[in-house]
This record gives sequence, C-alpha cells and structure tokens, in this order.
Amino acid sequence: MNRKTIRIIIFLAVFSLIGIIATQMFWVKNAYNLQEKQFNDRVHVALTNVTHDLLDINKDESTLINPVKRISSNYYTVMINDTVNPYLLETLLRNEFVQRNINIDFEYVIYDCFTDSIVFGDYIS
Repeated sequence: MNRKTIRIIIFLAVFSLIGIIATQMFWVKNAYNLQEKQFNDRVHVALTNVTHDLLDINKDESTLINPVKRISSNYYTVMINDTVNPYLLETLLRNEFVQRNINIDFEYVIYDCFTDSIVFGDYIS
C-alpha cells in the first residue's frame, strides 16, 4: 500500500468515528429529554390526583381548571382554594408518588394568599 491509500483509510476511519460519536450523542440527548418529559408528566398527574383527593376529602364541589402549573424544571405550584392539613397533604403526596414510581426527595410548602405567608413546609427524603 502506498501513502495515499493509507491516508484515505485513516481519513475514512476518523470520519466514521466522528459520525458514530455524533449519532450516539444525538440518541443519548433524545433519551434524556424523553425521560425528563415522562417524569414531568408523572409528577403533573400525581399532583393533579392529590388536588382532586384534597377537594373530595374537604367536600369541595368547585372544579379547578388546570390547578397544577409547572414553574420550572422540578418546581410546581398547585392552586387550591381551601384549607389544607399539612400531614394529610404529606400522606397523599407520598402515596401518590409511590403509586407513580416517583422515587425522589421533594419539598412542599403551604402558602396562604390572604396573609401572604408560608403556613407550613417540609422536606421529604
């Protein structure tokens, strides 16, 4: 083999490796985005179910339209126009997260709009 043939083979090998690495990075990024979307969907459904459970327990007949809002990644707010028992809320959150296979530490806060203050908050590991 002459030098020109060896250079062509090396160039094709390097070009192939770059193509393989680029393809793998593309698929890893897509897999990560898909898992993050699935996680966010599961959390949204869990929080919606907890909201409806709280309304049922408090015998509140009002229907809330889109009570769960995603503020940023892993940060949600839920609007409920009712008094919430913190320990009941924690129990409902734990049960719903276990049911949805969401095994992650979380923090929740109960905020009172009328007094503009945090009533209760806890970190759950």
